Amino acid sequence: MTGRLAAFLVVCTLTTLVWPASPVEASISWNQAIRNFQAKIRRLERQGATRDAVPANTAIPLEMTCSILGRMFRRYTEAERLEQRMDETLFLTGSADRRGVQVYWLKAWIAEVRRLLPTAERPRIRTWNYQCVAAFGVKPIGEFRPNRFYRVEDDVLIVLGDVVDGFTDQLRKALDENARITTVSLGTGGDHFVEAISAGILIRGRGLATALHADCLSACPLVFAGGVRRLLKNAAEPRLGFRGLSNDGMPIEKNDQNYLMLEEYYLTMGIDASAATWLANAEAGTIYWADPDKDICPSRFATRVSHRCNY
Repeated sequence: MTGRLAAFLVVCTLTTLVWPASPVEASISWNQAIRNFQAKIRRLERQGATRDAVPANTAIPLEMTCSILGRMFRRYTEAERLEQRMDETLFLTGSADRRGVQVYWLKAWIAEVRRLLPTAERPRIRTWNYQCVAAFGVKPIGEFRPNRFYRVEDDVLIVLGDVVDGFTDQLRKALDENARITTVSLGTGGDHFVEAISAGILIRGRGLATALHADCLSACPLVFAGGVRRLLKNAAEPRLGFRGLSNDGMPIEKNDQNYLMLEEYYLTMGIDASAATWLANAEAGTIYWADPDKDICPSRFATRVSHRCNY
């Protein structure tokens, strides 16, 4: 290892959190940050922080993942902007137990760092380029061609484009140009749920399987649901992330007919209708990451999860 050991100064007030601000040069520096956060958690708990200040299993927001990746890629300015966004959305809450809120998100940050540290650089870059760039306007890493919709590897169509207006037409064209495709691999975002359902119906109509090459979030899981076989090679990652339905940026009520339509779509695809609640229950501004054991396998959202279930 070269370079100095990073010094992390973690300062928590009752309303905000200053994240690790020094450059990181090796995993040992992240380990030091984790130890600092753990010490702060113990202090907050001694001061009376409760464990239920944030609803259990509240999803880790994409801002947190991207801010951590930003520091891993030494994109400090962009990471700090995302951290400021987190300060405003996560910590400036109406909860009477501000300490408890901080404890929850400090633990979430530690868990996300531990998830990302062993991840290879290529998947990290893919997440940054296809999720962080799209969601927050950060600068991409390397040669990034967001207008390129897909690439082909053997009999797998790897979809690179977000689920936006025109997605189904682009997918149909890509499949028409590559007749030997048996599997559509997904790993992007996008919020066009009508396009997602249309694409899922297209995939089912052609008898294709679906899989993931990166985290699949927002409207993307609805496309995944269209696969005749829905394959997750690894229970831990890539992940399926769900975000509540919205109209012009405003959340749609849980009893809206769109959720009923979503239930019908899932049932048609052989998936338990309860999966629609993952979107409805996602907290505003957050993503609900479906758990393989509690969510994905019991609902048959995937027909096969390595070492978990196989239908």
